[in-house]
Amino acid sequence: MSLPTPRAANGFAVAVRDIARQHSPIGRLHLFLIGPLGLVVLLGHHWNRVTTTHVYEHLTGSEYARAFVVRA
Repeated sequence: MSLPTPRAANGFAVAVRDIARQHSPIGRLHLFLIGPLGLVVLLGHHWNRVTTTHVYEHLTGSEYARAFVVRA
């Protein structure tokens, strides 16, 4: 997948946020991130009040580590 413009990247981040809002369980959500840092930062910018989210950082292969919790 390619996001050729800043507008496309922003739209993608908003779409991911909206899907998370629609499908997030009551209580908490576990988010595993792997992708370009700029897109991850943009997604974080739009993540306001989705639900309490446990964010995991990709290390290598299939390994992740809990990075932080976003309280909603």
